[in-house]
Amino acid sequence: MAKRIPMIKFPNRRGPAVSGDRAPTPAAPPKVTPPKSSTTAAGSASVQPRRPPVSNEEIDVVLLGGAVG
Repeated sequence: MAKRIPMIKFPNRRGPAVSGDRAPTPAAPPKVTPPKSSTTAAGSASVQPRRPPVSNEEIDVVLLGGAVG
């Protein structure tokens, strides 16, 4: 005789059962307040110095996965 495997009962995610033909109403989205603009010591991107363009040698190293020896 095969060993009995107990049934796993998951909680009802959809809430209580609704009687009738009404469609379930979606829950109100959570209220998220946008973060206040932070003033860091680094400043905004427009104040940062421009990065020099990537050289062909750097591109080759990245494409090889850093396996340069």
